[in-house]
Amino acid sequence: EHATRPTRLVDEIGRILKRGGVVYIATPDFNSLASKLLRRSWWAIVQAHNYFFTRDTLGRLVAQSGLGVLSLGTIGRSFSLNYWGHGLARHSGPLSGLLQAILKATRLDHRVVYLNLRDQMELIAVKGGPP
Repeated sequence: EHATRPTRLVDEIGRILKRGGVVYIATPDFNSLASKLLRRSWWAIVQAHNYFFTRDTLGRLVAQSGLGVLSLGTIGRSFSLNYWGHGLARHSGPLSGLLQAILKATRLDHRVVYLNLRDQMELIAVKGGPP
C-alpha cells in the first residue's frame, strides 16, 4: 500500500527471486467489514497509503507477476487495551471514557491483547508456483 507503483514493485520481486523463493506481503483489506463500516475513520485510511487492495486485487497483482499464491488469509494485531480503547474512542464517544477509566482502575490498561478484526491480509507467494 505504500508503493507508488505496486505492479512494478511486485514484478521486480518476481524478477529477483530465485525459483522456489518466497515473498510475504501484509496489507490492509479494503473489502473488509471494518473498512466498509468505518469508511474514512478506518485505521488504514491514511495519507501514507497510496493503494488499497482486496483479496482479489492482491492475488491478481501477485499472479500477474508470475508468482504462485501459497496462502492468502488475515492476520491480527497485538496492542494494549489502552491503545484499543483510544481507537474505540473515535467511534463511541462517552462510552470510551468510561471504558478507559475501568481499564485504568483495574490495572488492565497495559495488558496486551491480540485481535484479528479480519481487516489485514497476509499473502505468501512463491516463484515458480506452489510446490
